[in-house]
Amino acid sequence: MNADDFTKEELLSRLLQLEQRVEELERENKRKDKKIDQKDERIEELETRLRKYENPHTPPSKRRSGTDESPTSQDDEDENVRTDGGTPGRKDGHDPEWRATADPDKEIDVTCDCCPECGEHFDESVGVSPRLVEE
Repeated sequence: MNADDFTKEELLSRLLQLEQRVEELERENKRKDKKIDQKDERIEELETRLRKYENPHTPPSKRRSGTDESPTSQDDEDENVRTDGGTPGRKDGHDPEWRATADPDKEIDVTCDCCPECGEHFDESVGVSPRLVEE
């Protein structure tokens, strides 16, 4: 078939159908472009967040495994991230706070005149070093 076989009305009808199809495809194209742009923005946001945890200077305790966290807990955690550059814990040079030693249930004096490994007698000049063992 060639163009001479069609009437003018048939050609116009076919032209209108093709124009409608082109418009339909253009609308679909715009919709998909918009969806791609949204996904590109989301990817950029996620890559920015991930870059913070891929820093080679990030200690293992601060790295995220991603396996034991839900998406909502990740969002909550991001809001609590320190922005002042400080580190957790007490500052260097603070006065120490020691645990109070518990009263012993029983005391056992362990004395030995010689080394259990080689059998050599201990020298009294070395001294005694008492220690507390908690079990």
